[in-house]
Amino acid sequence: MTTIITGTSHFTSYHAACAYYAGYGFTPADVNRKIEDDEITIGEPKVTPGDRLIVIDNGWRYATERDEAPTPKPTDADAFRTLAEFRASGVDCADLGATLSFDTGQEEPVKGRVYLGQYYIEDTRSWPDPDVATGRWYLILERSEWQSDDLADLERRLYLYALGEHSAWREQLVDLALDAAAATIQDAIGQTCGDIASHMLGDRAREALRAYLELELLDSFTF
Repeated sequence: MTTIITGTSHFTSYHAACAYYAGYGFTPADVNRKIEDDEITIGEPKVTPGDRLIVIDNGWRYATERDEAPTPKPTDADAFRTLAEFRASGVDCADLGATLSFDTGQEEPVKGRVYLGQYYIEDTRSWPDPDVATGRWYLILERSEWQSDDLADLERRLYLYALGEHSAWREQLVDLALDAAAATIQDAIGQTCGDIASHMLGDRAREALRAYLELELLDSFTF
């Protein structure tokens, strides 16, 4: 069981809000503006069934917590996915945080697309201030992030990241490339027997091609 903690914009008191934002360089006047603009609220938030109200950040800010079963991650034993299959697995999601059990940092649900039930791309139109976005779609992978209207490009980057997490996928991808090379030789010499083509490719050539393909994959993981 996993405990999911989600921060809110509700504070235990006005002084708590001032103390919290002082750490980010904001003044009491800034806090007053946030209250007037309904960016923050003094007092407890409404808690949905299944959530528990807790206090975080030195007792200044309210949060909710709930117990959820962890989402199982795909393993190396899972079937290999090509880029086309990875893209085809994508589904629209109305609330990424709730679906994937993580804190989006936003009070309102963040929409996006989910791939293989684990990987996701955010839809910036659901952000509190979508005008700050430089593209419709947003992808963050570790310390790298992109905003773009080109969903296909972000899906490719996300797919390469998924390949980096699944060694069995990489092995199968290399094997597919080797089989394709053998098939090319087979077509070139007009042979109908794949074993002959594989033999002509040669063990040393196959190992060299495997090493090359693996290096190409590793290079692609730099995004």
